[in-house]
Amino acid sequence: WYQRRVHGVKNAVKDYKQFMGTDPTLSVFFQRFAPHCKLARHRLQIGMTALEEHAVGDGGKADQATIATVTQCFITAIDAFSIGQKAVDDIHPVVKDVWENINKLELKSDHPSRTKVMKWLTKLNNMSAADELTAEDSRQITFDFDQAYQEFLKYLKGL
Repeated sequence: WYQRRVHGVKNAVKDYKQFMGTDPTLSVFFQRFAPHCKLARHRLQIGMTALEEHAVGDGGKADQATIATVTQCFITAIDAFSIGQKAVDDIHPVVKDVWENINKLELKSDHPSRTKVMKWLTKLNNMSAADELTAEDSRQITFDFDQAYQEFLKYLKGL
């Protein structure tokens, strides 16, 4: 649906140019008709949807699958923390899943989603399987993962 809509807008801009007999730049077009649509202007300037721009094979299908998987991993991790799982051998696998899947996306190395997950994976890697998070750490990991997930959602809105 999204890709069809973006391509439809691209065609509408082309039709506008032909109908008006003028060739306005995209900047002029957007200043007049949609001054607050910076992401849409970017999409038209590069000539592809976000899914196409960030695609990993199959015209974006792999990227969509990765986004869905990262979302699922974040929710699973946050749920595990929320129900009180504190044992390293219980939470390490879900944190590792988030880390492995978020790295499949083209996030900057200092993106808050990556840095918060990496911080906790590093900490858990340095603990033994029999260890448990303290009440303070348990509260902090829940908070950090919630923030990381919110930052991930902001990243998705920018696509």
